[in-house]
Amino acid sequence: MDPSEQVQLGRSRVHISRLGLGMAALGDVTRTSDGDAIAVIGRTRSLGLRHVDTAAEYGLGLAERRLGAALAALDGGDIVVSTKVGRLVRPASRGYRIRHTIVESVSSRAGARILRRKLVGVGSRLTRAGSSEASSVATLTTAARPTDDLPADLRLRPAAVCDYSYDGAMRSFEESLTRLGRDRIDLAFIHEPDMHYREASRGAYRALESLKAAGAVNAIGVAINDPEALIRYAGSGDYDCFLLGGRYTLLEHQALDRLLPLAHERGISILLGGPFNSGILADPRPGALYDHARADPRRLAKAQAIKAICDRHGVSMKAAALQFPLGHPAVVSVLVGAASVTEIEEAHDLMRQPLPGQLWEELRDQGVLAAGVPLPA
Repeated sequence: MDPSEQVQLGRSRVHISRLGLGMAALGDVTRTSDGDAIAVIGRTRSLGLRHVDTAAEYGLGLAERRLGAALAALDGGDIVVSTKVGRLVRPASRGYRIRHTIVESVSSRAGARILRRKLVGVGSRLTRAGSSEASSVATLTTAARPTDDLPADLRLRPAAVCDYSYDGAMRSFEESLTRLGRDRIDLAFIHEPDMHYREASRGAYRALESLKAAGAVNAIGVAINDPEALIRYAGSGDYDCFLLGGRYTLLEHQALDRLLPLAHERGISILLGGPFNSGILADPRPGALYDHARADPRRLAKAQAIKAICDRHGVSMKAAALQFPLGHPAVVSVLVGAASVTEIEEAHDLMRQPLPGQLWEELRDQGVLAAGVPLPA
């Protein structure tokens, strides 16, 4: 596959490369430097890859600032930039109180886990009300606290605060523009509104619609890991694309039966993030990560079976993982994270690696791939 091939996003004017760079790792100050970011983005561009995805939450604004500095240094006006709305970076010392009411019915355990993982803030508290046997309505309150009531190391620590209202989305967009040093963005996503469908579909979506009509953004979408949630968003707005994290991979086919056919029918392009499912599809050794946690035995065994088949055909499991999602006509691009030049070069080379048709057929015949999965050419 040609990683630099340009593909259109939905019915928009935006075209991106088959392989794109995600900046989560380049927002991690403990792993990467400003120089690393410039080097990786520069190499991404020289490889013909024309899409870089970032977000305010990545390094609490650091990834966006680094991308803005790299684009200025490299004169990178030909790079398609995507960022996300729905997160505001606020220092704990400023004091804030934002209340999020979760209107969907969710399993109590799953709801609590998602809230704790996705909604970051100092003094966060989860409460539940109206519990039934299988569901609850949850409210997360990020509480304002006097600065002197916080531990010393938290007094000036920033936090990513969720706000999917119209005004909140507009503020987060404007703040992203400032950090990026731009007056417009090619592509904007609503960022992981897992538990905020009503607010996001009424508020953040209207904000993105207005920005698109004004020419401040050329394409809009939703970035989330849940295929069923994206089906719901597809029915409530006119989106150009969705960024789906890790749910259509060699290991996971959750999006196959419903989301991908719907997206293809409606002309909504799918960008696939997390093609390695946090690492298990790169190196499925004991202790490998799946969704940023230790993989369970069932998934680990399946990933090891995939690797055994790839080994029999003399091909890289990572190459198969990168190329597999693009076999579906709804999936137009794959995003990979890279913390170094070596990593983005490896991803580029893996995408170009020829893979035999017998590989995909054996993966399907062995039950690793579902019977209806479109196989890469």
